[in-house]
Amino acid sequence: MAEGIVASLMVKLGVALATQAATFGGSCIAHEVTALRRLFSEMEEIKDELECMQTFLQVSERLRDHDETMATFVRKVRTLSFGIEDVVDEFSCKFCDDHGGAASRAIRKLRRIRTWHRLAFRLVRIKASLKIAVERVKMFNTEGISKVQQPQAQDKKLGPSESAGLVTADCPVGIEHNRDLLIGWLTDEIQQNMVISVWGMGGVGKTTLVTHVYNIIKPRFERHAFITVSQHCRSVDLLRQILKKFCKKDHNVTLSEGIDSMDRESLVEIMQSYLHSRRYVLVLDDLWDANVWFEIRDAFAGGDGSSKIVLTSRIHDVASLAKDKYIIDLRPLESQHSWDLFCKEAFWKMEDKSCPRELEASGQKIVESCDGLPIAIVCIGRLLSFRSQTSYEWEKVQKDIELQLTSNSILDMNLILKVSLEDLSHNLKNCFLFCSLFPEVYRIRRKKLIRFWVSEGFIKRTETRTEEEIAEDYLNELVNRCLLQVTKRNEFGRVRECRMHDVVRVLALSKSKEEMFSAVYDCSKTTSLLGKARRMSIQSADSTLSSHEMTHVRSLLVFDKCVPIDALSASLTSLKLLSVLDLHGIPIKSIPVQVFSLFNLRFLGLRGTKIDVLPKEIKKIQNLEVLDAYNTKITSLPEEMTRLRKLRHLFASGIRDDTDSNVVVSTGVAAPRGKWHSTSLQTLQNFKANDEMLQSIACLSELRTLGITDIRSGQSASLCSAISKLSKLQHLLVSSKGDEALQLSSVQLPQTIQKLEVGGLLGQATAHNLFTSIRCLENITHLHLWFSMINQDLFRYLQSDCLLSLCILQAFQGEDMSFSAGSFPKLQSLVVHGASQLRRIEIEEGSMVNLVRLTVTGCPTLKELPQGVEFLHKLETLQLEITVDDFLEKIQSEEEWEVHQSKISHIKKVYVGFSGNE
Repeated sequence: MAEGIVASLMVKLGVALATQAATFGGSCIAHEVTALRRLFSEMEEIKDELECMQTFLQVSERLRDHDETMATFVRKVRTLSFGIEDVVDEFSCKFCDDHGGAASRAIRKLRRIRTWHRLAFRLVRIKASLKIAVERVKMFNTEGISKVQQPQAQDKKLGPSESAGLVTADCPVGIEHNRDLLIGWLTDEIQQNMVISVWGMGGVGKTTLVTHVYNIIKPRFERHAFITVSQHCRSVDLLRQILKKFCKKDHNVTLSEGIDSMDRESLVEIMQSYLHSRRYVLVLDDLWDANVWFEIRDAFAGGDGSSKIVLTSRIHDVASLAKDKYIIDLRPLESQHSWDLFCKEAFWKMEDKSCPRELEASGQKIVESCDGLPIAIVCIGRLLSFRSQTSYEWEKVQKDIELQLTSNSILDMNLILKVSLEDLSHNLKNCFLFCSLFPEVYRIRRKKLIRFWVSEGFIKRTETRTEEEIAEDYLNELVNRCLLQVTKRNEFGRVRECRMHDVVRVLALSKSKEEMFSAVYDCSKTTSLLGKARRMSIQSADSTLSSHEMTHVRSLLVFDKCVPIDALSASLTSLKLLSVLDLHGIPIKSIPVQVFSLFNLRFLGLRGTKIDVLPKEIKKIQNLEVLDAYNTKITSLPEEMTRLRKLRHLFASGIRDDTDSNVVVSTGVAAPRGKWHSTSLQTLQNFKANDEMLQSIACLSELRTLGITDIRSGQSASLCSAISKLSKLQHLLVSSKGDEALQLSSVQLPQTIQKLEVGGLLGQATAHNLFTSIRCLENITHLHLWFSMINQDLFRYLQSDCLLSLCILQAFQGEDMSFSAGSFPKLQSLVVHGASQLRRIEIEEGSMVNLVRLTVTGCPTLKELPQGVEFLHKLETLQLEITVDDFLEKIQSEEEWEVHQSKISHIKKVYVGFSGNE
């Protein structure tokens, strides 16, 4: 990883050196020019030195686990690189600090002369140490270097569609017997609450088996929940998780806001009441402590007798919570199953997934090294799927594994996983290790992770693609190599959330500590912060936090919602060169004043905090690229926000209104006055419309996401004009103020639009023009309409050959909704909610031929199943609410019931809720 640090450092050096021309053409005094020339000269020399040693460093990285000389060299280079980074960061911070009046700026210039000399002298010493380190390693180790071939890490970029193709519904290899056994137990109608255990070592496939079976049997139960349990989970937190998961899709139940502060006894009582006489299945994945089960088991005493609970664990005492006859002892795969799984992963691109004869010998030896552990087999198989399928390439991987094993007589699965890690490019390694900062079982959101990576400087843009687009390729790459697991995809195959497998996370944490890449702070375990980790994740903190020396930290992610605010503020005082700060969900009411002194800060996360004011001092953070103030109490942004020249993403909104789970409305924030100084703005979301803002956004040529709320009728012309000029816009949200109609009859939507959200009353002319414009868009995939009040005549104009998702939320005003043959040929998801007058849905044969999910809820006058639902041959999920009395009138005979049943027999998952007639 020293290689990755050096690569990132050279980018920083390049940026710093690019300021030379502006520096000497400015208002520097003579002595400062002399000092700066010397400093820039030292930067250039050390950059050249680092460039020359990169190839040598790559080889050293490969040998360090087996050669102490190389290990010492790599550690030395890493430490020296951190020193260089400190110099560059301090230079950038001091050089660009130009706030204040003329007198204070002049004093700072004089003081900076001494700083430039000090930094230059420090670089001289580092450069000398670097040369000595290189000479020593060459002197004492030349034989080892010649033996190791250069790695050929390949970053194969897969698009979302290819990445989704790697996810299959096939039965995992080698689990057939245990799968059938588990399904039999779970579907047995024995009248007793059955606890089932799946026990085995980490990485043996417990979660894979149980997840596969859970997805098969969950439609048989009224309620179902799958919970991944963290190693240090408290019983009260686990009860909250389970209750929220059970109630998530139950529209008849609204959990009170006080659930997060309830004690265990209250939660048990609520759970018992909710599960009373209901048949449920609950999976607790990776339970570590039997006592946790004893503390929560009373909550499940009131369910239907045929309910089932499945525990997975690597702890025998936990497995013993089930009766002996209901315990599955999961063992490593047998040799044939190991080989079958390996071929499935290594040759996933090939139809027959078989290994060429010339690769079998190397392949068999590689599989034997995995000792039957599925996670190791999958990781190494995916690695080889990205290599050239030649004996030469495969034998190199085989030798890498043998090299890892020479100093370890007992196989450690981490050794296999390390081979996969070493195959990554330095940028991918950095991205992978960053994920270890998140807590165990944490679900990482794709968009946020990508913004972290970009702010960290791990991603380098190209002439044709943004950093964010390249970062998504990196994410897909880590998923495809099984170094990250997808926990949720959107309906079109893109990763929405991911996590680290606990076994992989152990490796990442170990590697991060070794490389001083990052550290996890847990006050219950940590007495001192080991090493000089550049990134820190605070997962449990107390007042002692501020006593730790943290000047070396560049990124700080806070996950402990109860972190002492005073201790946190005190810690920030020493973090002068911090570049990433995320306070997501921390209940602070104001931003610590220390934040405004963090000149190098690029990412500031305030999402979900209780902050109600953003001070004008925000203008001091001139390097800020991302400000996430979504779902806070902030109502307006200061004019100073517009002066941040490097700002790329700005998120702001008030507390979301979730009273209706199907219509989520974010409150817009008053936009800052003035012209935006940043030419790189990609995201502005969500802001109340004002005339000045509507004029200024027309100049933001890089804008990709725009959310405008509270639009008045008189502002429509300015809005339409601005939208037409945003040639790169991909996601647009517009909503009107109150009951005012949206006047969008003159809007010309850019062809780049992919997602369009429109909230508010649409007049006939606006709706006709908008729907006609949508029909011409070639890239649009999502359309959300709410409160639009369109009737059936206007709905006929809504057509698109490209739409994949259509949501009509309290937006339809009519009795009949019909879909004609040939309409919406690519549509995969349709949601209709809150159509108060809707009585019938008619689907002609040949319409929505690719529909996978159909949801119709909150329509109190709907009397029957959608007519023509039997023509939707690809439909997998149907969620429907209909009026019970009217429906029963239509199925008074057994024959009529069978007719209705036959119409939906091809659908895998059917959820029908009944409402009473008023």
